[in-house]
Amino acid sequence: MPLEAQDLIRGLCTVDRTHRLGNIECGAFRVKRHPFFRGIDWDALYYKRIPGPIRPPVRYPGDTQCFDTYPDESTERVPYTDELAEHYEDAFKEF
Repeated sequence: MPLEAQDLIRGLCTVDRTHRLGNIECGAFRVKRHPFFRGIDWDALYYKRIPGPIRPPVRYPGDTQCFDTYPDESTERVPYTDELAEHYEDAFKEF
């Protein structure tokens, strides 16, 4: 992974929000001017004047060939018993 990408990820994933890239001083502008994004024309990107880096083939509206297929979720639910309530109700008191 390029060093600029590593630095960007480190800056965005900093636990202390006061030191996180783009959080306080200059906000998103600081992220946009990071060396990783050198050469990006942000106005052209915003106004969709440049193509995206990945253009999946789309044969018709609603084409989902690029997505994984998952089995339908079961409509049967586990009943919420008194035993489950006793175990979990405290966790949802203020919810």
